[in-house]
Amino acid sequence: MKPRIPVALLAPLLTIQTALSAQSSPSGPAPSIPIRRFVPVVHRVQAGDGLMPMVWGRQNSYLLETRNGILIFDGLRTVTEANAVNAMIQNLHKPVLAVFLTHAHPDHYGGIPVILKNNPQARFITTRKVADALIKNFSARNEDLIKQFGTQWAAVRPIPTQVIQSGQSLTFDDVSITGFDAGPGESDADTYWLASGYLFKTAFTGDLVIHGIPGPGQSGHISEWICSLTLLKQVLAGYQTIYPGHGEPGTADIIDWELDYLRFFRQTVADAMAGGQNLDSTAKEKVRTAVLSYLPDDKGNVYILFGIDELVKEIVREGPSLPTCSPEPSRPTGN
Repeated sequence: MKPRIPVALLAPLLTIQTALSAQSSPSGPAPSIPIRRFVPVVHRVQAGDGLMPMVWGRQNSYLLETRNGILIFDGLRTVTEANAVNAMIQNLHKPVLAVFLTHAHPDHYGGIPVILKNNPQARFITTRKVADALIKNFSARNEDLIKQFGTQWAAVRPIPTQVIQSGQSLTFDDVSITGFDAGPGESDADTYWLASGYLFKTAFTGDLVIHGIPGPGQSGHISEWICSLTLLKQVLAGYQTIYPGHGEPGTADIIDWELDYLRFFRQTVADAMAGGQNLDSTAKEKVRTAVLSYLPDDKGNVYILFGIDELVKEIVREGPSLPTCSPEPSRPTGN
């Protein structure tokens, strides 16, 4: 038996046969004609690919190629990184139809003004909660980011041209995009975006899912993050590919990695606190050593203790036990 070639390895344009009519002609059945269907393709630009030091977290920007255009999910942080996205756009020879922001952290929105400047026809789309969080985050962090990155930080707050409600769907060519608010987690307002089309069903999760590197806890919402991921795993069961905000794409199994890490991290910090109200530098170093032994590599080690004081406050507020997540009704999953 000849091996089957996976659909994902075929060219994006597939030819299928369809009959013009079910009626027969005197000379036999009506001839079939080829109809070309486009299978959407996801391209990735990752920070650290010769753009900025890998220590910055391997964040991703994704370019979803439709039949007639490109949809972008997140825009990286620096001018150099955003121009790498612009270079890939040029190579695809299609217009950018829309840019989506999954959450309001600078390593995902900082490059968007650079991308929109090169592609002024594109819509910039967020949910209402992300739009509000973007105003707050940019105001709080812009001055520090200018000092940190200099001219590599665009220092421009991108303003959404379209704000959607959670659960609202948009169509581009024959691809349906549905955005959902996930609540506080890695950021104060996380979202995920479901995309479906011909032979295509996938999800862009932003930093709601981080794969293979430590997720910073500076938002102070790790318990809520764990519960959001627990629900997300149910929602995304059966999806072909999950595209995370940081790290490598994969199946829904990568959600398990993130859940296991967050539970391990929270429990490790709670154990180090030993019922106290804070952690001294020695205890923090013990946490860092324990987490390093858990991770597959040390490329994200800068994030291990980033925001740990916020997690300590969370544990003091909520207690040392891992959260018990209340079941929620299944959310719609788009078309």
